[in-house]
Amino acid sequence: RAFLDDFMMMYRPSSGAERSVRYVRGLLKYLGLTANEKKSSWELETRKLHLGLWADTVRGVFEIPEERIARIKACAKRVLSEVCRHARLVPAKLVARLAGLSVCVSLA
Repeated sequence: RAFLDDFMMMYRPSSGAERSVRYVRGLLKYLGLTANEKKSSWELETRKLHLGLWADTVRGVFEIPEERIARIKACAKRVLSEVCRHARLVPAKLVARLAGLSVCVSLA
């Protein structure tokens, strides 16, 4: 079994996007692959939450959702608190958590 996961197609307005969506669906079928329709979105949209970031095709940007920003800030504050309380020693798990939260938004 093979899996193709977490991809997004982006097109300029009036670029034949509907035709391209039909092409991709046909190609997947031709290759013997099936899309999980419960997890797929084939409708054309200009703003979509994808992998935890807002993709805005009108403005051409990726944006970090406010709740994710709040989680990153809270984790950063905990790291700084640990730095102050424990002579710059911070648990590796906490640093890894902050790194994980931060790296996943580096595209934005």
